[in-house]
Amino acid sequence: MPKVAHNAFITLAASFVALLAAGGVQESFSRFWPELADRFLGFTSLGTYVGYTSSALTFFAVGYFAPMWLKSRVALVWLIWPIVGLYAVFVATGPEYYCCAQWHLGFYLVAHAMFVVPLLACSLGYAVRRVSGRRASYERASNITPAA
Repeated sequence: MPKVAHNAFITLAASFVALLAAGGVQESFSRFWPELADRFLGFTSLGTYVGYTSSALTFFAVGYFAPMWLKSRVALVWLIWPIVGLYAVFVATGPEYYCCAQWHLGFYLVAHAMFVVPLLACSLGYAVRRVSGRRASYERASNITPAA
């Protein structure tokens, strides 16, 4: 399999699994605690915030674990292109398609946060992986044994 196809498959599969897991957690929360999920906190329901949290956690895991299977020096670019592509489709179709007022603050909180949260979480997971990998290689190189 060519390197580009391999990287595209890995990133699409990881993004699909992350979105599926985050959606499953949000749907489970909404079904098991409907009275709690429907309560409004700020501009949106508590169930939406559970969805944001589960999305952040799953995309953090993608950013942390997926680079070990990617064959590229620019793994972060490969990790975020599905999120950016989906966001571009969302912006291109326009808010009127989703029956929301474009300049309403609640629209921006709900619509844009569902792309910004995974983007930041994936980038943070990648950064944590890079920093922890550098630290581990530094400790191996300098023969430092970690404290128990």
